[in-house]
Parts: sequence; structure tokens; C-alpha cells
Amino acid sequence: MSAPAGGGRRVRLGATLALASALLALGIFEGGLRVAGYGEARPGEVRMGEDGRVENFTTRGGAFDPVRAVHYTLNRHGFRGADWGEGPPGAPAVAVLGDSFTFGIGVPDHATLPVQLAAALGGGPVVNLGESGSNTLQQEWIAARWLPVLGAREAVLVVTGNDAEVMPWNPDPVRRCGLDVGPGEAVEWAIFRHLYVWRPVRAVLVDPGCMGPRRCSANFQSPTPAGRCFRAALRRLIDVVRAAGAEPLVAFYPTPVQDWRRGAPPPDAASGEALEGLAAAEGADFLDLAAAFEGLGGTDLKIATDPWHPSGFAHCLAAAELAARLACPGSGAAGPPEAADGCAPPRDAVRAACTARWPR
Repeated sequence: MSAPAGGGRRVRLGATLALASALLALGIFEGGLRVAGYGEARPGEVRMGEDGRVENFTTRGGAFDPVRAVHYTLNRHGFRGADWGEGPPGAPAVAVLGDSFTFGIGVPDHATLPVQLAAALGGGPVVNLGESGSNTLQQEWIAARWLPVLGAREAVLVVTGNDAEVMPWNPDPVRRCGLDVGPGEAVEWAIFRHLYVWRPVRAVLVDPGCMGPRRCSANFQSPTPAGRCFRAALRRLIDVVRAAGAEPLVAFYPTPVQDWRRGAPPPDAASGEALEGLAAAEGADFLDLAAAFEGLGGTDLKIATDPWHPSGFAHCLAAAELAARLACPGSGAAGPPEAADGCAPPRDAVRAACTARWPR
């Protein structure tokens, strides 16, 4: 017995209304994201050309961060810290590349990772080439522009868990990395780049590891365009460092929001293992800074004004780990594995000194 014609019309009408309601809700959400500037560079996020020249955050003398109530001293090149010259004599011993963790979002000038690394190394010059919001592709551009003229002997490549993501203000990995993508992936990626509402939806459906405190724990091996571009850029970045006459040290800086007192492997453990494999494939030295934070809670390590960025105390611990590795003979990629294993600093003493300097 066939269904009444009126029933069929009601079903079609109901489906049409449901679809229209869903599209309206998505349209409202899209409009809200655009009004909020979700798809645009946030204040302070890096903009740069492929020549590695920073195009924003370059107010002469510095910039004030009203959200975190911190003043950032910026040099004439647009990087954090005092002005530096180009090449010997007085060439820096170490250059540090990275994103907001390296730049030092939320902490005063003397609390940044590069400044504390310089102190831990005994006062040798360390240049901060970190830029907030940059990813590994952009850091490759910075390295290509500045490392040849700086003449640094060591380059620390600080990698964080979201470096394999693509933020709205980062370069398009398909176009900038020259990736080969299929028709379906090309369409989906075009939607991702131009339809703001698809970005959080995609994070849930395609990159669930990017949500919450897990922060892309497996994305260094992701098959997405962002993951593939990250791996290609990291390989090129290591090559750029070596071509400039410096030795690369790839350092993984985990997200400070995690609680290291639980005993179980932290969410970022998979990222550290994946990154170590990528560094080893390029013959580069690797250091997982997670060991510096063992037994600490997230509130000990993050700044007070946001949940993601490390505090001066966290940078102090990380700087001690980096200094011990850089100063350890034979700990580079050419050295025996047991040499690197013996390069850990005296962590109890380091923690006591950092606690005294940066009360929690």
C-alpha cells in the first residue's frame, strides 16, 4: 500500500527545512568567525616574505602585548632582543629558531628561552630568531635569510606540537611546498583555506589529535598536506642550517598545559618519538625537552594569562637541558648514542635554581 501523497510532501518539507536550518546555522557560524577574525592573522602573528624578512611586529624599539601585559623588545630586524651584527667578529655561538615558544610570548625579555640559554652557556651570545605564529616552512625562510650572515656555530630548531598544523595566517602548504594532491584532496583543501567554518570541523573530523591538550600528538607523521609540508620543510631547514656552516639540534618543546605528575606517558609523547625519527633520518641531533618537566604540573609551567605558553620557569628548565646538550662533547649526530645519554644536566639542582629565580 503506497504512502499518502501528503505524507511524502511532509517528509520532503521536513528534510528541506532541516537542510535550510543547518545551512543557516553554518552561515551564522561562518559570519561569527569572520567577524571575530578567526581566519586572519591575530595581532602579533608573524607575516613575512619568502626572503625571511619579518613584515609585522617590527615597531622600532618594541611592542606591548596588552593581553599578557608584557613589553617585547624588538630589534631592527623584527626579532626579539637587542640588535645584533652580521657575521664575525662577535658571531653568536647559537641561533634559536622557532615559534611563540622561542619568541617568548607572555614573558619579559630576560625570561625568554634564548636569553636563559645564553646564561646557562656562561654568557655566550645567543640570537633569538623565533617568531610568534610561524611554522617550520616560515622558519626555513628565516634560516635561509639570516643564518648565512650571522655565522652561528649551532642552530637550535625548537619544534612544538602545532608546527604540523596550518594556522589561518600560515602559507598554503599545497602551493608553497609544491605538493602533489589528488582532485578530492585539492577540493577539500581549497574549502579549508577559504571557508572558515570548515577549519574547526576539519580539526575534529580529519585531525582529531589537534583538539584540546593533545595538540596534534601524531601530526608530525600526518598524511595531510600540512603534515607532508612540515616534513619537507624540516628536511630543507636542516639542510639550510648545514649549508650556513652550523650544526642543527632539533629540540621538541612539549605543550606546558600537560600535567607531568600523572605517571602515564603525556599526550605529546607520540610527537616526541615521531620527531626524533625524522631528525635521525636526516642525521641531526635531537633532544626531547619533556625530561625537564617530569613530576611537574601544567600550572607550574605555563604563564598565568593563557594555557599554552611556557613560563619563565619552564624556559629556565628547558634552557638547562639545551645548554647541557650543546656543551656535551660528542653528543651531536656523529657522536655515539651513549654520549648524548650522558649529557643530562643535574636536574634536581637545576630545578632548585630555577625555582629560586622564578617562584611558582
